[in-house]
Amino acid sequence: MTEWTDAEISRRLALAIGWGEDQMEESVNGCGVLLPGSDGEMWRIFDYRDPAVIWPIAERFDAFPARIGDGWDVYIPDTDEYTRSDTAAKAVALAVIKSKEVK
Repeated sequence: MTEWTDAEISRRLALAIGWGEDQMEESVNGCGVLLPGSDGEMWRIFDYRDPAVIWPIAERFDAFPARIGDGWDVYIPDTDEYTRSDTAAKAVALAVIKSKEVK
C-alpha cells in the first residue's frame, strides 16, 4: 500500500489520465485537485474517492476491483501484476497510476 495522501493520489491519477501539472491547483480542503471546467472559468474538484470520477476511469482502463479477503485487488492494466488497497476506489486509482508508470 502507498503512503500517499488522498490529494496526492488524486493528483497522480489526474496526471495519469492526461491532465497536465499546469492545469491543476490544490483543492481548498486538500482532498483532491482542482481542474478547469469546460468553459475554462469554473474549476471543479477531482477526487478519486468520488464515484462519478473513479468508476468511469475504471471502465475506460478495464480496471475493476475484486474483494479479496480484507482488501481490494485490481489488475494493473497491460501488466501481469495487481495492486491491493483497503478501498475499491483507491485500488482502481493506484492500478491506473501504476499502469502509466510502467509504460
